[in-house]
Amino acid sequence: MQAGIINNISIPTIGFAHHFYTDKSYHVNYGFQKSIEIVYIKVGSLFGELNGYNFEVSEDNFLILFRHLPIRLYTDGKNPHSHCSMQLLLDYDFDFFMNNSNKKSGLILPFVTPSCTQTDCLKKDLFSAISDISMSKDEKQLSSAITGLNILKELSSIYQKKLLENKSPYSILEYQTKKYIASNLRNVLTLCDIAKHLNKTPNYLNYVFKKECGMSIIQYSNKEKIRLICEMIQYRDIPFKVACENVGISDISYAYRMFKKYIGITPKEYLLSHIKTN
Repeated sequence: MQAGIINNISIPTIGFAHHFYTDKSYHVNYGFQKSIEIVYIKVGSLFGELNGYNFEVSEDNFLILFRHLPIRLYTDGKNPHSHCSMQLLLDYDFDFFMNNSNKKSGLILPFVTPSCTQTDCLKKDLFSAISDISMSKDEKQLSSAITGLNILKELSSIYQKKLLENKSPYSILEYQTKKYIASNLRNVLTLCDIAKHLNKTPNYLNYVFKKECGMSIIQYSNKEKIRLICEMIQYRDIPFKVACENVGISDISYAYRMFKKYIGITPKEYLLSHIKTN
């Protein structure tokens, strides 16, 4: 267990924010409520178990707790334990992320982040947000929720930078390509434009990407555009034509063919299938 990956993050509200201390045995089970808790361990270790995997969160570390997972947390009962935490109530799509896989995009959140230079400011931000909520909960609710989201984004950034340190040049180039595509999905993307942005020749970039990802850059870009179209017509009730225009596709006939190629069914069949499963 190393990290989780989340997509479709909604604007959160604060479930709770507090400082916790105990000098006795402590244990709690999760697995019911979809929310994310940002935990910073101040004193003593915290132990956990998920699907038979045992782990330890040492003092001065961050723990990202996905409360919908069947996680059990406990202390050894021998030493005092203290932590501070803030629960963010929000909706998101979740999956486990593996270091050796670059096949998914999203906010990658490590379950545990050891203390480092970059986390010093995050500790202060978390302490400040918890204090603000305690003093004036209603007035500070939104700003503290935004602070929580920013902490998640920073922890994700720290983790992804560490991943890149252990990647080959090919993997780094694939990551940079995917990042550029994700940032420009609403535009018309060409191989030449992407290659120019990354200062590579189109043929070389496409060769490297296909070797690492198993598909061409344009195939990947189209697949991501269709994924975004699915989200817009399914979750936001945006008409198919408008959704296509939002990702830079003006030819609706072409969009229908591309949708069926990657999804296997037409947009209408996709929506009907979604209604049946809900």
